[in-house]
Amino acid sequence: MARTSIDLDALLSRVEDLVRTHGAVPRGELRAIKRHLPAIAPRLVASGLEVGSTVRRPLEAQLLDLAKGGFLPSKGLERRVAGASAREVKEAAERLVRRGALVDVVRESGPGLVAPNGDVLDALDLAELLRCLSKVQKLVRRARPARGMRPTVLRSDVSAPLVRWIVPAIESAPASAGESPRLALSPLVAALAREIRNRSRETSLPIRIPELLRSTGTPVEEGKRALIDGAARGLFELEPESGMGRLSGEDAELCPPGPMGTRLSWVVAREPKGNDV
Repeated sequence: MARTSIDLDALLSRVEDLVRTHGAVPRGELRAIKRHLPAIAPRLVASGLEVGSTVRRPLEAQLLDLAKGGFLPSKGLERRVAGASAREVKEAAERLVRRGALVDVVRESGPGLVAPNGDVLDALDLAELLRCLSKVQKLVRRARPARGMRPTVLRSDVSAPLVRWIVPAIESAPASAGESPRLALSPLVAALAREIRNRSRETSLPIRIPELLRSTGTPVEEGKRALIDGAARGLFELEPESGMGRLSGEDAELCPPGPMGTRLSWVVAREPKGNDV
């Protein structure tokens, strides 16, 4: 008995309609048309669809769309996409991470994926973060003796090593759809960063903060806040006074507070990334 002929154009149209409606051809529908798919697979791919365990919207595009809504937990991610197995989702995610379109992160709730944004720490900075955390941990442990009085610590001494990891780094590129807006760079931070870079071209030595603020006519408290903000954004680095008693009382008032009661009296320029300021 002769086989029933199939209208391939009608089949193609039906598959495209199913994908538009469901994101992928549902399993029940797939069983009915699976044996005819090889005949139309090239046309499906040419129309922008993906043929894997089923016919679907490209899996990478599905993941990127989901990432616009924020953090994507790795666990159960295959249940949030249409028409893909856990293995296919894992492989697609790995390709996107290798290309830099997504970032593999670990949160308290577990591992997952996010779109690149100002909240993502550079993986190369994690060793420095651990060093800063260790510094704070040592300070807190010193304030918790086994016996006797229970001293405490200053909030400024705890925040100084950690502030750069808490304030999102400023980026020159505008936020894309779905990303949280970045903190605006204040005119004072930008002006100080330019002045620091200009001075660093004349000397490779660190720049004295009291001299910087006096010569630029910057108000003391606004200047100290701007220096901490700029350092947190990675525009420059603040360093503490290297010796005891070197700062006069007037100079000390011009310096931001540092860890363990020190004063951050020096600033070092960092190479700008893109057009930071």
